[in-house]
Amino acid sequence: QQDIVAQYWLGKRYFEEQRYEKAQDYFQQVTQNRQDGDYDELDMARIESFAKDELLVLQGIQQGIQQERKITQQREDIMAMFAHKFRGPLQSIEYLEKDERILEEVRVMGGLLDIFSLISTDAEKLRDKLLQDMGGDSTLLSVLEQALVISLASVLTLNNREKIRQHYLNYAKKTGLVPVSTTRKQWKSNHLDLELQLQADWQRSFIEIKYEARLDKIITWLDERFFPVEIPGFAEASVHFERYGTTESMLLVIMPEIFTNALKYYASETRQAVQLHWVCDAQFCQFVCANPTTYKEQRIGKGSGKGHQFLSIIAGKLGGDFPLPPSVEDYVVKFSMPSHLLT
Repeated sequence: QQDIVAQYWLGKRYFEEQRYEKAQDYFQQVTQNRQDGDYDELDMARIESFAKDELLVLQGIQQGIQQERKITQQREDIMAMFAHKFRGPLQSIEYLEKDERILEEVRVMGGLLDIFSLISTDAEKLRDKLLQDMGGDSTLLSVLEQALVISLASVLTLNNREKIRQHYLNYAKKTGLVPVSTTRKQWKSNHLDLELQLQADWQRSFIEIKYEARLDKIITWLDERFFPVEIPGFAEASVHFERYGTTESMLLVIMPEIFTNALKYYASETRQAVQLHWVCDAQFCQFVCANPTTYKEQRIGKGSGKGHQFLSIIAGKLGGDFPLPPSVEDYVVKFSMPSHLLT
C-alpha cells in the first residue's frame, strides 16, 4: 500500500529538480489515494490540500513553458521566412552587379541568411555543416576583421550616433574641441552641431579604409577614436574554414553582436583596452569580450536585449553556452561552443 506523505514528498523532490511530469504524477496520486496511510482525517485533508496547491503551481509552470515554446517557434518561423524572402533579391544583385566591393557584401549577406535559416529550422544540419567546414583560406583573424567592420558600420550611422555619444564627447575633449570639464548633458545641449560633424567625419573616414581593410588599420582607427583593442589568442588559433561558408557566417552573427555592445557601453577614464580573447580547450572554444563600463552607462537605453536572447538560442542549438552577462563594471561576455565543431 502507498503512503500519501511519501508520495507528497517525492512529488516535492521532483518539483525542486524541475522534473515536473514526475512531480505531477505523485501529487495526483495523493489527491486520488488520500486513504493510503495510517493518518487521521484532518492530516489526510491537509496533505491532499497541499498536493492540490502544488498541482495548481505546476499547471501555471507548464502553461508558461508551452507559451515560451510557442513564442520561440514563432521567432524561428520569422527568421526562416526572413532568410527565404531575402535570398532571391540577393541572388539577383549578385548576378547583375559588377562592383567587387558590393559583391563582397552581398556574398557575406547570403551566408548570414543561410545561417539564420539553419538556426531556425535544423540545428543538427547546422552542426553537420560546421563539421564539414574545416578547411579553407579564412581564419579567425580574417573573420575578426570582418566582424569589427560590421560593428563599426552599424554604429557610425546618423541614426545610431546617440548610442556612441560618449565616444564623440571623449574625442572632443582629447582633441581640445571642448573643455575637459564638459558633461554629457552640456555636450547634448550645447554641442549638437559638433557631434553631427564628428559623426559625418568618422563615417566618411571609416568608409575610406573599409574596402582596403586590414586588421591592424582597423584597430589603429579604433584606438584613435574609440578605445584600444587587444586580441590575444586569435593569431595562435589553428582554425580554418571556407570563405562565405557556414563557420565564417556563424561567427559573423556572433562576434559583431558582442563587439557592438562593447562599442555602445564602453566607459573608462583611463582608456582601458577592450580585450577580445579566443580560447580553446579539449571541450569548448570561447569568444570572450571584456570591456570596462559603468553602471551609469549601462542604464542608458541603447538596445532591446534581443541580441543576447538570439545568441542564447544559437549557443543552445550548437550545444554551447551563452550566459547572460551580469550588470557589473568589469563586463565580460563569453560565447562558448563545442571545440569539435571548429577544430
